[in-house]
Amino acid sequence: MKLMHKQQGMTLAGWLFVFVVGGFAVLCTLKMLPHYLDDMSIGRVLKNLDRPDIGSASPNEIRDLISRGFQVNSIRDIPNDAVKVKRQGGVVNVVINYEKREHLLANIYVVLTFEHNWNTQTK
Repeated sequence: MKLMHKQQGMTLAGWLFVFVVGGFAVLCTLKMLPHYLDDMSIGRVLKNLDRPDIGSASPNEIRDLISRGFQVNSIRDIPNDAVKVKRQGGVVNVVINYEKREHLLANIYVVLTFEHNWNTQTK
């Protein structure tokens, strides 16, 4: 019975540790989640390129379709050189590679890299 009486729960230092770790996890989630949501939207923009008329479109027209998709989904901070559209033979290939740096604390940054590849056969 004496052992049950001495067990009273976590100390202040224990609770402080739990709150610091939990706060850091929440901070990371709040900083990185918008970038992952934008990345999912970019994937949907590329999926919407599966159209019957895409085979006859020029690389500039495909780039314009992607740009309009970015505008509709409020994706503004993807650099122009991150989107590469190439037509080689009968294949249209779209590659979107970019990275995001997000400041966490003091001199601590998180670097997120994203890569999308999309291609289709032209008719």
